[in-house]
Amino acid sequence: MGQGKQFYVEGFYRGEFKNGKRHGKGWWETHDGKWKYLPVDTPQGNWEGDKMHGIGIIEDDKFIHENIIFKKGQGQMPFTVMGPPVRFGSVVVAMV
Repeated sequence: MGQGKQFYVEGFYRGEFKNGKRHGKGWWETHDGKWKYLPVDTPQGNWEGDKMHGIGIIEDDKFIHENIIFKKGQGQMPFTVMGPPVRFGSVVVAMV
């Protein structure tokens, strides 16, 4: 595994690579800085096999979304329109 930086049309990535792919901890940001995908402060990475994977933070030009879960590039948590999810026992109910 190594460290480096890659540039794309939409933005850039800096972080860990494995076999030439984004893998481990990494930071993605659009060139205008309006959208970022950042790792959380844990030993686990937020990229696997060139896809967002694990727990990360998404920052856009209006909000910071913490502890967002991705699995092989797919978000596992819906964004809510109003307010945080409300917990009832072990069940999470989204406020809409």
